[in-house]
Amino acid sequence: MNSRRSNSKNGDATLRTIANFDAKLQCYSPQYTFLLSYVLTNIVLFFIAAVKEYHRWPSDRLLAWCIAIARGAAFPLNFNIALVILLACRKTMGALRTTPLNTILPIDRAMPELHSLSANLSLVGATIHTIFHCIGGITRSFWASGFGKWTYCFVTGVLLILVFFVMFVTALAPARRKNFERFLNVHLFGAALFVLLFILHGIHLGVLFSWKWIVVPCLLYVIDRIYRVATQNSVALHISLNSSHRNLIYGSNIVRLSIPKTFRYKAGQYAEINIPVISKSQWHPFTIASAPHEEDFLFIIKKLGDWTTNLHKICRNGIDPKTGEPLLSIQVRVRGPYGAPAQHVGQYEKILLISGGVGATPFCSITKSINEAISRQCMVQKGFELDESPSWRGEWDNSGSGVYASSGSGLHESSGVSSSVHDGYDDRRGPELARVGATMSYEGIGLATRNAGIHESGIQVASRDECIGSQTWVELLSMIVNTVSYNSVMLWLLLLRLFVDLMGVAFLAVDMEALGTDIFESRVLTYWDLVMAIVLLGMLLFANVVEIVAERRMCVEEVLLLVPLSIAPVVVHVLALLGIGVERGEISRHVFWTLWPLVLFLYVLRYFRILGRKALLAERERRWHQTTKSVDFIWTTGTRADDGWLVEEFAEKIGASRYVRLHRFITREEADVEDGDGGGDRVVRDHYGRPNWKEIFDTFTKRMKNGNTAGIFFCGPASMAVQVKQAATNAMLESRYRGLASGGRADDDDTDSLARSCNVRYVFREEKF
Repeated sequence: MNSRRSNSKNGDATLRTIANFDAKLQCYSPQYTFLLSYVLTNIVLFFIAAVKEYHRWPSDRLLAWCIAIARGAAFPLNFNIALVILLACRKTMGALRTTPLNTILPIDRAMPELHSLSANLSLVGATIHTIFHCIGGITRSFWASGFGKWTYCFVTGVLLILVFFVMFVTALAPARRKNFERFLNVHLFGAALFVLLFILHGIHLGVLFSWKWIVVPCLLYVIDRIYRVATQNSVALHISLNSSHRNLIYGSNIVRLSIPKTFRYKAGQYAEINIPVISKSQWHPFTIASAPHEEDFLFIIKKLGDWTTNLHKICRNGIDPKTGEPLLSIQVRVRGPYGAPAQHVGQYEKILLISGGVGATPFCSITKSINEAISRQCMVQKGFELDESPSWRGEWDNSGSGVYASSGSGLHESSGVSSSVHDGYDDRRGPELARVGATMSYEGIGLATRNAGIHESGIQVASRDECIGSQTWVELLSMIVNTVSYNSVMLWLLLLRLFVDLMGVAFLAVDMEALGTDIFESRVLTYWDLVMAIVLLGMLLFANVVEIVAERRMCVEEVLLLVPLSIAPVVVHVLALLGIGVERGEISRHVFWTLWPLVLFLYVLRYFRILGRKALLAERERRWHQTTKSVDFIWTTGTRADDGWLVEEFAEKIGASRYVRLHRFITREEADVEDGDGGGDRVVRDHYGRPNWKEIFDTFTKRMKNGNTAGIFFCGPASMAVQVKQAATNAMLESRYRGLASGGRADDDDTDSLARSCNVRYVFREEKF
């Protein structure tokens, strides 16, 4: 008995570890994989250039080291500059957002995060390159005039550093917010000057060299820019500033800009606005707060920087900020639309919108759009299941205890705090979230099943020991080989193996012109590559055999292509160690130029297949909002007056909707007991205090189907984003653990407490401008 209990505890700990690892990787595996590839690429480029340059100066070790490090830093610099230019192709990045790659690769973070990262690494590389070239050149008196000589390179290099430094300083967040026009002008003109100097400076052995790295990215950028200008919608309108239009100002720092719609767009997209009376050259991005079905564009603009402050003054006072003369109207120029992460909410059945402060703007459009789409769909067909069950409400005291009472259908607001999160079960409709203040409360299965017609006494509560003990080895192995963790580790090992092989090329341990099976000149590298090839082959064979035995399915391209290609290096290395085929064929060339690209492509394809299965990719455009079953919008605000514009917008355009649930957390005010329900239905449920994200996600997860994927769309402070990510990851961990503990037997109709809401996945997307 003790032995059985000990084995169960060990099994429980093992499942916990697997669940924890897999939950984190389901969220961050694409980012980790990309960053690993990115870092390894930069390292390989450094050593390929540095080692080759080092051997060019055999008689002067100091000079050899200086020139080698400088040259080594130049290769990653070239690569990152090319990447910076590619990431600036906004139309191309927007097009990639509409492909399935957007769900797997961190394309949403390409601009500005990856753009900034590449630029920062470029600056580091340029600094290292400059320092070591100066040390080598000055100490050895390399001064010489003429094109391509040391003096020429020194002057162009110093100019490059100065331009780069000015662009970097003006692009810092404080400087950018303080004077956006300066940032934009410096960035555009500085980039053009930088590219010109970069081409003139990048000389190797007296020949222009660096242009080869950026010619294609620059060409693509020019094409992208021309296409963007040719296809973008741009319109100039006039807005009256007379007394009847003073509703442009809302509160003390909000401009509510409503203008006739002149082009089509999707919910969540943004447009750029230009006010010539403020600046003819400044274009500022703002999310379109109106839904696509509405007649007008709506922009909510908060007074933050110099441009928005001037706009606020113009709309409030009706006076030209430059001349001081009265204005009867202002010209507004709008161009767009442009893509943003939030435009892809249609990929998910379950949607959780989270924002802080003015970050609620993009989700205003999405909420109204989804409500209208589902309402229209329900009028045509009964495809959307209405929650006809009564809403559950509760009155709370300061201690957090409460008494629940049915309040009828519809959305209500009370003196306490409340929320409702739609459940994800087709035949087990749960109640709305129990009332919460600064914390959220959930009564558990008993409360969740009162509306569902399932009695608490009918719930089969199985122990973890029973669940773990009932698993078969085949079920457990099948779950393991289909986890994101297992396949991520496979891909990472492959990248590590490729990295070491390329380092062998960098350190001249591989001769591409050599004949025979002996690819590496070093036995250490041969043994390393053989061991890694065997490990990867074993993991691949294990995964395919388990899939065939447990799931009765086979991936043809893996069995017929990837497995034989993975066997090939093992055979080659064994033959080399046995001294067979030493002088036959240019095997090294074929391994690096043919075998490696094919193997890498097929492994990435397998990784995408597993990750895509976990993500439950949707047909994005054809099924826009047609599969959306649950929408919850949670936002925080300091006081009720801060987001009055949003509440009024929802009250006018949504009303007491039954398809979307709106939750407002008021952080700097206490509940007004006298306010009550206001005598009727309310659109937004108010909560007082800060959100308890753990309770929110635990409750949200428990109401989802097994294996379901929910999209989390966030726009708000960075600190809040960290809290939301952590809570979502922890909820995924518990859900993944329930899936492992149930032995893969989880079923949507199963009443076992450990077999419900299993293997739930959250995909986090954050708005970045």
